[in-house]
Amino acid sequence: MVDINSGKILSEFKPSSSKVCSDKLGNFQSIRIVPSFDGNKLVIVETTPECEILISFQQRNVNTWSVTASTRIPGDDFDYLTWVTNDSILISNCIETCSENFYLISSNSSAELVPSAVDFYEPCTFVSSSSSFVNREGIVLYVDSENNNKLMKKSVYDLDDYYYYGEISEEYYLPGCNQF
Repeated sequence: MVDINSGKILSEFKPSSSKVCSDKLGNFQSIRIVPSFDGNKLVIVETTPECEILISFQQRNVNTWSVTASTRIPGDDFDYLTWVTNDSILISNCIETCSENFYLISSNSSAELVPSAVDFYEPCTFVSSSSSFVNREGIVLYVDSENNNKLMKKSVYDLDDYYYYGEISEEYYLPGCNQF
């Protein structure tokens, strides 16, 4: 975790295991760490050697993070992952295909399988949080390879690599949704 203004490393996180699920495509372990809307919680989601997805919620304690709840769901990988409230995330797993099932995971460790539909409301799965690589104002955090790999900020509308969704309004970047 890096402070965007100073570039200082605030915290480092490592996977709980280096072994990979035998059913997983590729020889890497998937891990994502996403801050909650207010930044006081983290969700750490990682694949395990047992071909499950481990979801751990952590709470900020001054300069450290402590695990408050954990749960597991089936899957050798995951694709969608987003906070939908300050206490719950939406995640989809991969078994034979990705986005096979969607789960609503609460910070009290409950996991509820939720129905998905062909017209699934995409803003529920994008943006991951107000701290994701695109914030609610549409500002992108990216590494500029033409400027010594410096961490830069720019409007998503000014970066062709990111703005490929066509007509997008500002409300598209508002985190979370009210579908649950």
